[in-house]
Amino acid sequence: MESNKPTKAMNIFLEGQPATVTHQSGTKICNHRTYKTSALKKWELTLHYGLLPFKPKAPLEGPICLQVEFGFKANRRKDINTYKLTRPDTDNMIKTLKDAMTKLDFWHDDAQVCHEICSKIYTDKPGIKIQILPMDTTKEE
Repeated sequence: MESNKPTKAMNIFLEGQPATVTHQSGTKICNHRTYKTSALKKWELTLHYGLLPFKPKAPLEGPICLQVEFGFKANRRKDINTYKLTRPDTDNMIKTLKDAMTKLDFWHDDAQVCHEICSKIYTDKPGIKIQILPMDTTKEE
């Protein structure tokens, strides 16, 4: 089996307004069954096709640092590069993204993401900036 430990940063930009639906808000329970709303299914499909051209040849090995910035279209010029303080929450947004990346075999399991930085801002160019960085297997003091 060929090792695919990332040796340098992988940078991805998915252009377009991020969806505000997340795994948390897009999952419903009815008659003791859990199902995904059509909005969540559509967002997962959008992520899938957006990420597909960046898929590594083999799943990445070892610990990974994931940095994500969700950029939302600013309604006012003065809001550009300010933080978005309203929903959705970053933890719910990044879960949907990591699940999509796991399904595409960016890594074996999203448990490999040992360090993550996630932010959401207003911008004039909406989209999702993703950076995948390799990490050493031991934490330096």
